[in-house]
Amino acid sequence: MHFVRLSLIFVIDWLNNSYYDYYLWRKLHIFVVQLLAGHPGLHILVSMQSG
Repeated sequence: MHFVRLSLIFVIDWLNNSYYDYYLWRKLHIFVVQLLAGHPGLHILVSMQSG
């Protein structure tokens, strides 16, 4: 799970820095939150990253 967490941080960071398509970002963010809803640690991480 540690590798998955690092990968998630990298992907979110890359999207924030390199790709400013707000609609795509929201769509991806909703998908990621739904996907990781069963993993509290990752879910908290996503919530923190999204502000």
